[in-house]
Amino acid sequence: MVVGGQTLTLLCIFILKVCEIHSLMLVAVAYTLSPFLVYVAAWPVTFHKKYRHIRPSLSCFNKSTVAELFQIGIKFFILQIAGIALFASSNIMISHFFSPEMVTPYQVAYRYFSFTMMIFTIIAVPFWSATTDAYERKDYQWISKSINSLHRILFLLAFCLVLMVIISGPVYHLWIRDRVAIPLSITVCMALYMMIIIYSLCYSYFLNGFGKLHLQIICTLMAAVIYFPLAWLLSRYFDVTGMLMALCLVNIPGAIVNQLQFNRIMTGKAQGIWIK
Repeated sequence: MVVGGQTLTLLCIFILKVCEIHSLMLVAVAYTLSPFLVYVAAWPVTFHKKYRHIRPSLSCFNKSTVAELFQIGIKFFILQIAGIALFASSNIMISHFFSPEMVTPYQVAYRYFSFTMMIFTIIAVPFWSATTDAYERKDYQWISKSINSLHRILFLLAFCLVLMVIISGPVYHLWIRDRVAIPLSITVCMALYMMIIIYSLCYSYFLNGFGKLHLQIICTLMAAVIYFPLAWLLSRYFDVTGMLMALCLVNIPGAIVNQLQFNRIMTGKAQGIWIK
């Protein structure tokens, strides 16, 4: 269904291009409406035929679990907002301190390297729910094997990022021709930022499965607060590259803390804030 929604979105964007319709509103509608239509079309096949046993029903509502689920939901909401503030605000800051045109190289580099994050997410997300089940059953052996598997994926992605930096020039030329110049410093810093985020996610998916979100929230909020003055300071000396350097610097502590917390939980040494 996800593939269907994305494909329909791509088709709608292509039709708008062919028809030479340059409306940002219609692009937004295409992005929003296409996945919705696919899910609506799939509803009779999914919840009314193949998966009737898990169809949402008011008779299955259990109000005793609302408080616990609400607390977890609020924590995830805070994490998401802080994450959005960290990256999305960069576009606004670039436009403010430099020019809107400088946002384009930044976004092109992000789109180029975000391919690795997409691949890692596809592989790692299923471990989230599986980890919850294994943690409840105290199957730490399975969790250890799973994290070792993801470590091998991390090594491959690190090699892929280095290769992407090396071939970035020809790829940029093939993709956007000479319409936008992407400095090598932005390319290198974006690759480093992507590696830091992927490394952090490697452990955060397991911590999410454990339900241990407290330290992640603290680190993410601190990163969001520190990022703005640090990005402003570094951008005065290194332009847009300075903002990427700031993104890398504020995310490194969170990645380290995630690994330390995971190791402490797995070894039974987690106490106090490390177990929350």
